[in-house]
Amino acid sequence: PILAAALKGQDSLARPGSRFTLRNVLVVSQIAMSLVLLCATGLFLRSLKSAAAIDIGFRSRGILMMAVDPRLNGYTAERTTRFLAELRQRVAALPGVASAACTDVVPLSGGNRSDGFSVVGRASGTNAPIVDLYMASPGYFDTLGIARIAGRDFTGESPAVKVAVVNQVFAKLLFPNENPIGQSVSGGGVTYRIVGVVKNIKSRTLGEELRPVLFRSLEQSIATDPSLMGYSVLVRTAGNPSVLAGAVRREIRSLDPTLAIFNDGTMEEHFTDALFLPRLAGWLFGIFGAVGLLLAAVGL
Repeated sequence: PILAAALKGQDSLARPGSRFTLRNVLVVSQIAMSLVLLCATGLFLRSLKSAAAIDIGFRSRGILMMAVDPRLNGYTAERTTRFLAELRQRVAALPGVASAACTDVVPLSGGNRSDGFSVVGRASGTNAPIVDLYMASPGYFDTLGIARIAGRDFTGESPAVKVAVVNQVFAKLLFPNENPIGQSVSGGGVTYRIVGVVKNIKSRTLGEELRPVLFRSLEQSIATDPSLMGYSVLVRTAGNPSVLAGAVRREIRSLDPTLAIFNDGTMEEHFTDALFLPRLAGWLFGIFGAVGLLLAAVGL
């Protein structure tokens, strides 16, 4: 009753001659909350614009992605390795393809394997950094446009010594005043010899702080640590990557028509998906703020 009377201008709490009624307080509060929501919308849109301009460390245009999981079809590790190597060679030979590579998980997918790492022969203590792990075939860094700082790419590694390429954050954390090339590191019960250092990338999300990343040889890792999320072929082209989708599917079908193909799309679409949450938050704040402001105006 009091609230209804207040909205009708009959606030019993208002003193004669006073313009400070409960109705006025409610209207002012509603306008204030609406303006706060609209300000939050502006901040989210500004953050979204900034996020779209973030240097993710790898190429977001001209890349086609397509994934398969031979493990679900009973492939052995050796057969999976042969399949991915042949698929990469066939795709790289297609007209319009500049390069092709294979990996387990594409960056900005929200996370993947990670382990604590330490330098072999040194006490790690309790502060071993948690490192994101990616599998990479030869040509991976060239395909994604990840600049190499030192060392080399993967090139037909022997099974005897497992090798890895690390990013700048990894090198700075574990080898602050040393050259990491040729050094050995251990994580997840596996020892790797570092053969290269590449530029930093955004690994899990756009808004994260730069994380240490270790890229391990795809061929050396499938047998001991197979990916549970399948394997993606990455195709770089100077033109529209979507045009190549049909040709890449045909190459997969020609090798094994029973394999399911999933997560097919372009890197640009994948990058846009990474902006989904901040874009959704901006829309929601904007809608609620506008509706609140409209209701306040109607009330006035």
